[in-house]
Amino acid sequence: MVGPWFVRNRMVFGHWVPIRDNLGLELHVAYWDKSAPSLKENLIIRSHFKVHPHVNASEAMKVREYNEVEYNNVQMAAAKEWISQHPGSFLQLTWKHFELFWLFGIRSISLLPFSLLGLWWVWKHDKPSSFLLAAIFVVHPLIYYFVQFDPRYRHPLDWAIILTAMIGSAWAFQRARAFRW
Repeated sequence: MVGPWFVRNRMVFGHWVPIRDNLGLELHVAYWDKSAPSLKENLIIRSHFKVHPHVNASEAMKVREYNEVEYNNVQMAAAKEWISQHPGSFLQLTWKHFELFWLFGIRSISLLPFSLLGLWWVWKHDKPSSFLLAAIFVVHPLIYYFVQFDPRYRHPLDWAIILTAMIGSAWAFQRARAFRW
């Protein structure tokens, strides 16, 4: 279904680009001297406005000058250079991205224990389903540990968190009811 888009990207960019690739830009936005862990914080302190071509006219002109693929290659090189020069800050920001992804908002904090319990229950009763759910929990967020956090990045995972939390809370409720006070 996306075959025509691959061909379009090859014709427009002169490179094979799977769907869209702005990882270099996103890494540079997430890792530089003035970056904060979340998009909201970066907007508040206005650091986002200094490096992102969506809101910075001089960066947008660079995209036009280089082309999108080359611009992202330049941004990737800048991000890699900053990361190699600031390994401690890189680890701190990456940890904060991880933390925000899983613990942002009261809903996530309250659902995660039940979700883990539900995932354990599924593992005990239906191993293939548990492997699928565990893969979703592990694979989906990987890229988001390395870019600035935004709550919308977690939305595609919400259904799995809610499903396993429902299973875990139902099991916990049944166990509590069976317990004789």
